[in-house]
Amino acid sequence: MITEDPVYFCHACNGELELEGRVGFREACHHCEADVHCCLNCEHYDTGAHNNCREPTSEYIPDRQARNFCGHFKMLSGAREGDEAKEAAMSALEALFK
Repeated sequence: MITEDPVYFCHACNGELELEGRVGFREACHHCEADVHCCLNCEHYDTGAHNNCREPTSEYIPDRQARNFCGHFKMLSGAREGDEAKEAAMSALEALFK
């Protein structure tokens, strides 16, 4: 059985990240220098959940795009659900106002 390596993307620039092993606290995107170990790159991040996190024991993090020490962090593989729909909607809006 062949398993593909997961693909990771930066929350800020959507650039593909080349990560091996655990994501370090000081890890930065090599495209835009955005922090990688942050809520917006975590698979537990959910704006509909308490503290914007599906992990019930997580602490409140005020800046979701800044690096943090959360022990529940797990890098989101692939694009976050809804990103494609958001991009399609933005493209339609841009076309409407041109």
